[in-house]
Order: sequence, then C-alpha cells, then structure tokens
Amino acid sequence: MRPFLLEVTGVERVLKGVFVSAGVGFIVACSLVACAAVQKERGEEDFSMRRAAYVDSVLAPAQIKVGEVLDVMISGNMPDPSWTLDRAEVERKDGVVNIIPWIRRIHQEPTMQVLVSFSQQVQVKELPEGHWEIRVESFGDDVATAAVEVVR
Repeated sequence: MRPFLLEVTGVERVLKGVFVSAGVGFIVACSLVACAAVQKERGEEDFSMRRAAYVDSVLAPAQIKVGEVLDVMISGNMPDPSWTLDRAEVERKDGVVNIIPWIRRIHQEPTMQVLVSFSQQVQVKELPEGHWEIRVESFGDDVATAAVEVVR
C-alpha cells in the first residue's frame, strides 16, 4: 500500500501566502489599535499626525529695543481643511531664533484637496542686545528668514 502524499499545487501556494500575509497584516493592525488606545488612555497625542506647515513668508520688525517683545508674523498654507494650527516651537541659540509652526490633522475623513492659508503671530520675549536671525522652518527643507537688531 502506498502512503498518501499531498501534492501542493501553485494555486495552493498562492492561497497559503495570501492567508499568511493577511494574518500578519491583522496582527500589525491590532498592535497599532492597541497602541493608540493606550496613548488615548494616558492622554497622549498621536504625533504621527503632526508636521511643520508650508511657510511662504515671515515678517518681523528690523529693530526693537531690549526688553520689548518681538512679534513675528508667519504666513503660509496647510495641505487641506483637515489640518489646523497646533503650536509654534521657538528655540534661541547663538544669535538665531528658530521657529517651527506645527500643524495637526483634526480628522481622517476625506476632504477637498485645496490649500488653506494661515497667518500666525509668534512672540519672542527677552532677546538680548545684538543681531538676531529669525529662521522659520517649513515642511520639507524650506526656510523663511528675517533679521532683527536688538538695541538699547
């Protein structure tokens, strides 16, 4: 008597690959959902849905006095109406004020793909006397710049 041998055909191999891929995909999706639930439970935000805005221009006064607040006006665009301004990150170091205007997605529903313009005023306090370069980082590698002199 011959032992029973199962011959695997090409179709069965493809189906086996599809089921394995679907299983792995399901496990990854469940892991992402579980991580999002833990973040929500802890009060954490989903930082994968945040990025720098598209910046077109930066306006700042050419000169201010020591002790005055420097008002920087940033203008640009967001990719579509599902994004909103989040915050501006300001960092000062070695004569440079680096500003990153952050935007965040407010919903995942499909939206019309139109640019949404924005203007944001950022205040920089307590700049010491001297020449300061204002650099506003944009999405990608673009940087908008301005210069201000802080005098007595």
